[in-house]
Amino acid sequence: MRDSARDESFATRAALMWTVNDLPAYGMASGWSSAGVMGSPVCMKETRAFYLQNGRKACYFDCHIHFVTSDHPYRRNKKAFTKNQVEERLHAQD
Repeated sequence: MRDSARDESFATRAALMWTVNDLPAYGMASGWSSAGVMGSPVCMKETRAFYLQNGRKACYFDCHIHFVTSDHPYRRNKKAFTKNQVEERLHAQD
């Protein structure tokens, strides 16, 4: 590089420490496909996403319940979420 004020050259080094990306860019950087039923790089193969029967599109309906803590009342709420089922999987941060 060149310092124009002092009119001399100097060596410099830089490192990229982190980036902030949206999901498609994260998929390109990590190599994980961010489309389809395994589109979540957090859940990976543990996802409960499914393809819609007629639309052939990935659906993540009610998959978000996995991310509430294990002592949260929504974890045991059978009426409001996925067809009278209780979420038994551990939270990602438990």
